[in-house]
Amino acid sequence: MQIPRMSGLARLDAIRGRIVQRLGLMTLTRRRPPFPNAPPTPPAGGMADQADITVLIPAYQHEDYIDGALRSVLAQTYQGFRILVVDDCSTDQTVARAREVDDPRITISLNASNMGLGASMVAALAQVDTPLVALLNSDDLYHPDRLRLSRDALLADAGVQVVATGVEVVDRDGGVLRAGRASRLLDGLQIFWWARWYARVMADQSPADLFLRLLHHNFLLTSSNVVCRTAFLREQARALASLKYCLDWHLFLTAAVDGQLVVLPGRLLAYRLHSSNTVWFSATARPVYAAEVNRVAVDAVHRALNATDVRKRAARRVELHQHVALNPEVDMRMIDSEGSAEERFAS
Repeated sequence: MQIPRMSGLARLDAIRGRIVQRLGLMTLTRRRPPFPNAPPTPPAGGMADQADITVLIPAYQHEDYIDGALRSVLAQTYQGFRILVVDDCSTDQTVARAREVDDPRITISLNASNMGLGASMVAALAQVDTPLVALLNSDDLYHPDRLRLSRDALLADAGVQVVATGVEVVDRDGGVLRAGRASRLLDGLQIFWWARWYARVMADQSPADLFLRLLHHNFLLTSSNVVCRTAFLREQARALASLKYCLDWHLFLTAAVDGQLVVLPGRLLAYRLHSSNTVWFSATARPVYAAEVNRVAVDAVHRALNATDVRKRAARRVELHQHVALNPEVDMRMIDSEGSAEERFAS
């Protein structure tokens, strides 16, 4: 069995995939789907003109998944939405597959050059004219009630800027992936250990303060878990434009520090875990990711301190340091240094 030259877990995962295929084990990996199989709902008369949510789908190299992502939006129980797909110069059939989904609510926009997730999303905001925006990566899926419940939460409290929900992790085929059922052989070592890490994260519900808990780890996982006010997203445009991997963590922390983040308990989002969709599995992306983590953490800590009464800042600084120190990705020397996040990363 000839395996292309590679190293570490990637090489083992390639060997695993061929063994599984040769032994005919692929059919044993099928897991149950995360959500009810709801068919697309035809647009109601006049709803497109009255839409108050734009579902923004940044797309890149997801020809196998874009159809499912689009159809999960079209199956929403709340129909007052538009869909804007922004493709970041995919070289596969992502755009062609998206165009095969025929619905008047879908607009497909093509970037002239590859911009990266943050810059692509910020540029796409120029095409958004609804008061609310829901993000969805082109390989993830919505529960049929996601838009309805998230919109209700935003409308119920004018102070809420971002709504997130519980997350159902799914495998490459869209089946529910739980730590206890993950397999070293069938799923691969990377996904096997990631599933166990996430199970530990979700088992630890402390602290109750969302901002402090997010400093520990981004348990909300992904930008697909963002439903927010368009104005809030535009206010964050400068920071988001330079982020490729941590824009979701930035949005969650920015909203949470001011008590403007609500997390609904139901698992209303399916986050698809496969070998090419996450920085966790890319050795070449890790240095950029590490830099972004520290930039976002520094900015969050400074934002929290600036929002604290001067007389209480010393105690607040100690509290923040205690919690952010629990995040193994954060270099505490960056947190302790002087100056703003922009100044630290400008040099």
